Amino acid sequence: MTNEELATLIQSGERDKALELWRQVRYFALQQANRWVRIGRGGVTLEDLQQAAFLGFLDALDSWDGNKGAFITWFSFALKKAFKEATGQSTKRERMD
Repeated sequence: MTNEELATLIQSGERDKALELWRQVRYFALQQANRWVRIGRGGVTLEDLQQAAFLGFLDALDSWDGNKGAFITWFSFALKKAFKEATGQSTKRERMD
């Protein structure tokens, strides 16, 4: 089953499918977490970013709209946001607020 099909099922109430989708996208999330650790952003550990990745996954599930693109693309934006929060980074807009 594709990521999009699983995400649609989850959004329609089949929350038990969330772990199946997580298994499908987890490798991507771990690759991104490893990248952030190698760059040394925020002094967090790989485990910290793995937890942030799962929280980002849950956020992506709640906010993804199938009409606007692939789930993995939306998940990548949610990952970036989760990693920035985990490492204490903020955007210029957030600093100005």
